Amino acid sequence: MMTKTFASVVLAAAVVLAPSLGLAQETGGTTGKVNSVDATKHVVNLTHGPIATLGWPGMTMDFGVAPSIDLGTVKAGDSVAFTVVKSANGAWVVDSIKPAR
Repeated sequence: MMTKTFASVVLAAAVVLAPSLGLAQETGGTTGKVNSVDATKHVVNLTHGPIATLGWPGMTMDFGVAPSIDLGTVKAGDSVAFTVVKSANGAWVVDSIKPAR
């Protein structure tokens, strides 16, 4: 458990600090529907449209969520606009999420 907690802290720090350190990041954004939220694991499952900047087609997948995101405001069934960033370990993490317009 300690290792998972440490890994989560390191991932969170990488997501938060990378822009301020001038590290290159791959990012992309689109809209989608929230299928489920696991606030304990800080994970959301989204069905989303294509993310052109990443060359991704629309799909359904789980995403880790940056610790700065309050998942208490996100629920299954919500239509959202979100962005993802590639973390230091290569995982794609939601770094912003808000209601879709």
